[in-house]
Amino acid sequence: MKECNIQKIKRWRQEKPELRLPKEEEQKPKDKPEYTIKNYWLEIKEDESTSYREKALMLKDFDPKLSNAKIVESTGWKRFHWWIRSDEARKRLAENQKKSKSKSQQIIADFKSEIGGCCKCGYNSCNAALEFHHVDADQKHKTVGSITSKERLIKEIEKCVLLCSNCHREHHAGMIPQETIEGYHKNLLSDFYSKYN
Repeated sequence: MKECNIQKIKRWRQEKPELRLPKEEEQKPKDKPEYTIKNYWLEIKEDESTSYREKALMLKDFDPKLSNAKIVESTGWKRFHWWIRSDEARKRLAENQKKSKSKSQQIIADFKSEIGGCCKCGYNSCNAALEFHHVDADQKHKTVGSITSKERLIKEIEKCVLLCSNCHREHHAGMIPQETIEGYHKNLLSDFYSKYN
């Protein structure tokens, strides 16, 4: 019979007494500063023989009353949310993210094809060389390629013009004025993006 994670951690703690949770009386000695989850994290994070999953479970065991968000805030370990999930949940989530990513990549490719290429020079030989440029950087929520929701993706694309990588670099170098980019965006809004609203 396979050993469950909790049993593994208990066995692991017995084998590595230096990383074991301090006993109640040791946790808050009167003459020493309070022993916090941050201190505990600093002790266990460098141990290469312990998996991230085991470290996440150890942190959760340190004070079961602490919420996951509080653990992340106290330790600064942003990946804690990922590793506290079971192996099956992480695998399922990774598969779903991969599916969502491929769907959004298809939507992006469709938009690039429908727009017809770079708004400045007309380049359209390779979709990978075409980039979405946000007309107003202050309105940028995320990069287009990192969004998986179709509705959010379309809203973000509507804030952009399509430029080839050369024209995109030229614009950021100041060779293509902002007014020109805004003109391309107005044309896209009236001719192309309007059918998605």
